[in-house]
Amino acid sequence: MTYPCLNKFCHGTEHCHLTRHEHNIVSSCSTLHVPNSNEYCVNHDSINSHGCYCDTADCVQNTALHCLGVMCNPSQGCEIYRQNGEIIAQCYSWDKCGDNCIHRCHEPLILDYARLPCYCDSQVCADRIEIPTVTSPVPTKAVPVLQQFYPYACLASNCDKYEPFCQLFEANKNVEGRCMVIKIGQLCSPANDLSVHGGCYCSDSKCVSNALTDYNQKHTTAATLVTEFPLNNQGTRTCHICGEMTIQVPCSSGQIGKDLPHTCKTGVDYCMTDIVQDALGNVDVFKRCVDLATCENKWITESAGLDYCKHYGVVKNLDAHSCHFCCTQDKCNSMLVPNATTWYTKTN
Repeated sequence: MTYPCLNKFCHGTEHCHLTRHEHNIVSSCSTLHVPNSNEYCVNHDSINSHGCYCDTADCVQNTALHCLGVMCNPSQGCEIYRQNGEIIAQCYSWDKCGDNCIHRCHEPLILDYARLPCYCDSQVCADRIEIPTVTSPVPTKAVPVLQQFYPYACLASNCDKYEPFCQLFEANKNVEGRCMVIKIGQLCSPANDLSVHGGCYCSDSKCVSNALTDYNQKHTTAATLVTEFPLNNQGTRTCHICGEMTIQVPCSSGQIGKDLPHTCKTGVDYCMTDIVQDALGNVDVFKRCVDLATCENKWITESAGLDYCKHYGVVKNLDAHSCHFCCTQDKCNSMLVPNATTWYTKTN
């Protein structure tokens, strides 16, 4: 079981250690230190010269810098500037910025043209930005507005300002896409396509389309081309989908309780929830569509006969284990454990 640690992947027994060296964030996987509760990363500002620790992908994502609807990688800062009458935020890299980024935003920053552009490199700075408001009608003067971020297609998902990055990757010879809070891997390009380990990321629909075109030209035949909107391959079953088992990136805590229905592909007609616990008691959850063979193997063969799976949460198992619940109705895997009346049996 692995999880992303910025530009690395850590095993489930390792902690992701994030440290700040001047304006750079360095990540490493470590088993040498067991962190105390106050050493875990809480947000972007937890990363200092001593560093902080994570043991899940969700924790790593929380270290992103949130700035006026834009989410920047921990190693980036946030630039706030004026363009065509709008106040806009964008991410920047310190190594490409130099002396131009010294003008730090005032705290609290009241957005006005006289103080722009300015730069934030901490969550405290970004959180104390005050949005301009209209106190009286002034029809002759434009009021600054924030840049709007519209959803765009990431294969079967729609990415928005809360999960702005589309990660594209190969899984069992299929192309998959999911929306992420932070960037995983490198930006998709002809030189760095989605077939590399961990895949590549995009932040707009044009990039997604180009990435799929590049992949098709290099890795597929005319009979198996990937399309940006693969609706012609949709089946009839609707399941909740989050996380990715093949590269061991689990659902985030926010996704587990969120309505995330997707129409499964033809021939993949069953819904599954995978619950994986390691020896330290950490639990990862995955939700997906599966075919009949996977349903029978993971549920009937590996899980259905185990009391701690059939009575999950009541019968405890403190050792490392996994339970795979396969169910047969639309959206039946919306809860952590599907309702027992929907569980697959040989007769249904």
